[in-house]
Amino acid sequence: MKIEATDFGFTFVICGAMNPSLHHPSWYNHIEVLSAEELKESLANDHAFVPQQAQFYTSSLKIICQQQRWQAETSDSKTVDRVREIASIIFDKRLAETPINAIGFNFNYIYETTQLNVGNYLATQLSGMPFKFPINEHSVGKISYSWPIGGNQLNVLVEPSPKGKQFVHIGFNLHIPIKESSTPERFDLGVMSNQIYQDAKPVIDEQIAAIINSMNKLKR
Repeated sequence: MKIEATDFGFTFVICGAMNPSLHHPSWYNHIEVLSAEELKESLANDHAFVPQQAQFYTSSLKIICQQQRWQAETSDSKTVDRVREIASIIFDKRLAETPINAIGFNFNYIYETTQLNVGNYLATQLSGMPFKFPINEHSVGKISYSWPIGGNQLNVLVEPSPKGKQFVHIGFNLHIPIKESSTPERFDLGVMSNQIYQDAKPVIDEQIAAIINSMNKLKR
């Protein structure tokens, strides 16, 4: 049985020396990563364009560029591939000289479970460890865990969601540092990030299934 999230979020983060003044939706339209309709929509929505930051959004994506960080985010799972494509076009083809020191993927999911109180369920699981955590009906727990995957660090946070006591938030962060070199080297962001994404996504999906299946099986 396929597990469906009630809420989803994906963010592609690129850290480096950015020029926020370039990141205007008109330029995104000019390089053909934003349609004319999306350009019009982004300028009709709340937006900010100052030397330190550019920020705009459409119905399916949000772009934020600061002096040391660029990010594109979406709450539509069907737009994830497009977000990664936009990043590749910008930083491989248009702004390839941008010094990049790290990239990252953030995945955020909210699931409804059969638990009556997710926070208390997590506290109960943690109270079983030899740390002598006290447990009662008011105890609330969250779990943070990290492990290496493909030479990078995958971090996961499992915690109760503000959406309701039966809902759990599962957040993943994959941090990919870019190794410094004495000689500046060009690399293909699109190829590298795609390989890392393809390696990590099955691990994330498997971990989500294990968490949700366990929580729904162990009712409390």
